[in-house]
Amino acid sequence: MQRAVIDTNTWVSGLLWSGAPRQVVQLVLSRSLFCSSSRELVVELERVLSYPRIEKVLAKRGRL
Repeated sequence: MQRAVIDTNTWVSGLLWSGAPRQVVQLVLSRSLFCSSSRELVVELERVLSYPRIEKVLAKRGRL
C-alpha cells in the first residue's frame, strides 16, 4: 500500500470541494492509500476544521 503525508490544505480542500484533493481524501477513506501524519498536522487540521466558516460548510454537507 502506498503511503502519503497529506497536508491540512489538501484535507480541507478534499472535504469541501471536488477535484484532485477530493480524490486523495477518498483514497484514504477507502483505505487504498495510507495516510502518515504527525501530532502537529492533526492539531493543525483540528484547529482549521473548527473555524466557524468551515464548520458551517461541513455541517451543510453532512460531513461534520
